[in-house]
Amino acid sequence: MRPIIVMNVSVMKNIQATLEELVTMNNFLTSYIIDRIVCPGKAEALTTIIDMKDVGVSEIPIKNLKGIISACQTNFRSRSFKIVIVNGGYTVRGSWYVVSKMIDEFTNNKISVHGEDFKKTLLEYISPECLEQRFGGIVPDLKANFFPPNMEMPGQKMLTRQEFQS
Repeated sequence: MRPIIVMNVSVMKNIQATLEELVTMNNFLTSYIIDRIVCPGKAEALTTIIDMKDVGVSEIPIKNLKGIISACQTNFRSRSFKIVIVNGGYTVRGSWYVVSKMIDEFTNNKISVHGEDFKKTLLEYISPECLEQRFGGIVPDLKANFFPPNMEMPGQKMLTRQEFQS
């Protein structure tokens, strides 16, 4: 059980936010998750899904994505368990193949890039009860009300920090 962050690149390119605003939003969300969801000694790292659906290679907000990832590496070091890029086109997958040969093995093992064949990979790391249907899970797709995050698990009670620590 790890908290999941979904970055919808199509939404990111359409909201017209500055890099500073995107980094601030991401830092706030990640801090919120760490403060309210992360259980020390049990679930300390995050799984990030970067969804490239409906984003052409020329539309990818590379500067924004690099800025957010850089801020995460600086502010939330060792908090990333896995980054799975889904719905990546041929050029994205080909570019990753080249880049993956130039980075260290530890980082390389944390990142995987897929076209539309990603569901089996996601289910290796994420329970279907915690994953939206569009990603191969059983949770209805979230189309609105993204914040605050839904922290409930089917059939389980969400503990307060005091209940967890006692």
